[in-house]
Amino acid sequence: MQPIVMLAIVGVAAIALGTGFLNNDIKLWIQEFGVGAGNIELELDHAVIDFNIVQLPDDSTGFYKNRIDKCIVTPEDAIGTTTNTLKFSEVICKITGKDPVTWNPNGKVITEGKVCALSFPAGVPIMVPLGILTNCPPGTNPVAGPTLVDPKLAGDVILVVHANTYSMGT
Repeated sequence: MQPIVMLAIVGVAAIALGTGFLNNDIKLWIQEFGVGAGNIELELDHAVIDFNIVQLPDDSTGFYKNRIDKCIVTPEDAIGTTTNTLKFSEVICKITGKDPVTWNPNGKVITEGKVCALSFPAGVPIMVPLGILTNCPPGTNPVAGPTLVDPKLAGDVILVVHANTYSMGT
């Protein structure tokens, strides 16, 4: 009787722990690095990433098809500062694809979007449209990829955050 009870407890615990994989609360892996004599301070170590999904009519079938058109990033901490008007902070969302044969994520970026601002407040969702630059100054590195992505073809998400609080020796 004891082994059955133990298996039941383990089963309930596994189910309870397994539900955590259903939410979209993504823990970011952050790597510190230094430039010159100093280190770059990390602005963000946790964010929630959602997607905006639009439904488009499919004339060939008469049904609708779902497409991702935006990443929605909600940072736990504020990013950047409004006191430094010489540099912009950036939030970049990249979506990788899947191998069409195995359907395993392949790590190849299929689209990305970028939003620029002096700062982004904590807890406020940032809409990052895919395939375009939003509010970015001239000379900003471009983004690539389509503005709409089939969710079935999306593998992983890469979030890149650049805060305007770093120093370039000035």
